[in-house]
Amino acid sequence: MFQNLFGSLAPEFAFDIGTNNTTLYLKGRGIVASEPSFVAVQGSEKDRQVHAIGQKAKDLRGRTSKSIQSLSPLQGGAIQDFELATNLLKHFVEMVPRHRRFIKSRAVVSVPSAATAVERRALSEAAEVACAGDTYLVDKTMAAALGAGLEVFAPKGSMIVNIGGGTTNVGVIALGEVLFSQSIKTAGNEFDRCITDYLRRTRHVSIGYETAEHIKLEIGAARAGERERSLTIQGQDMKTALPISIEITQAEVIKALTPALNEIVQSIRLVLDRVPPEVSGDVLENGLVLTGGGALLRDVDMFLSEKVGLPVSMVEDPLTTVVRGAGMILEEWNKYSRLLSKG
Repeated sequence: MFQNLFGSLAPEFAFDIGTNNTTLYLKGRGIVASEPSFVAVQGSEKDRQVHAIGQKAKDLRGRTSKSIQSLSPLQGGAIQDFELATNLLKHFVEMVPRHRRFIKSRAVVSVPSAATAVERRALSEAAEVACAGDTYLVDKTMAAALGAGLEVFAPKGSMIVNIGGGTTNVGVIALGEVLFSQSIKTAGNEFDRCITDYLRRTRHVSIGYETAEHIKLEIGAARAGERERSLTIQGQDMKTALPISIEITQAEVIKALTPALNEIVQSIRLVLDRVPPEVSGDVLENGLVLTGGGALLRDVDMFLSEKVGLPVSMVEDPLTTVVRGAGMILEEWNKYSRLLSKG
């Protein structure tokens, strides 16, 4: 009875918990927090203490001693460390003033399409512990479609490609259902690894996570542009183990990223091959919608359009598309709650 009476006073959360970044949406207020999905811990595995969370923890990557590790509790969109994932979510929840803690809250959490039952349950349980309330799951593809402003209950099929940090989710939606979907672990983090591996293999230079990400953001691209870009970076000479400064060109970065981008193209083609002719016609007419942080890679929309032969449109602010879609469910619960499942 009290939950029904005071339910409107309880905070309601929507989470997009990614391998690289976690974003929190609060009903009635919109997006209230967004930070890297990192937790820095100190001590042994049996007796570890949280040292930092979020941006402060990410800043410690590659700069910590043996006693402090900066870790991501998620890999490929799935929880690898339940305790750290719970601490991460509690960090976000505690940013929100909650004067009525005796009232049960509600949370909507996005989950990759290919997540197993065990992975879904782990994500749901971590959110329930952090929020002290009921948790519901929404497919990332569905949340991205909502956040992109698509009519998810329409009979016509719509195709979504969400390139995140740990996973790329490709799906076709119609009549409020994800008709066909595929999730692959080729996304933003894999782009960074491709750059790192390329420099080790061709230039015999070792670089860290932050440098690889910096290269991707500054001169990364999916195809050649009108002018060639370059960037001077610092790394370690693998032959002498001494610090070294080199110049890397955009053409080199494109060459490094092409194998990963082709894997995303293959995933799109596999989904297209599975849809019936009527839905294929819808996708041909409407094209595909690109969301997620990986969509910010320069000219990736043109690259995908050329490779799959479909028009590609990118949403405004692709980084927050999923959490905005999850937030829409909170704001219009009666309309969209049927899109949810329990962990």
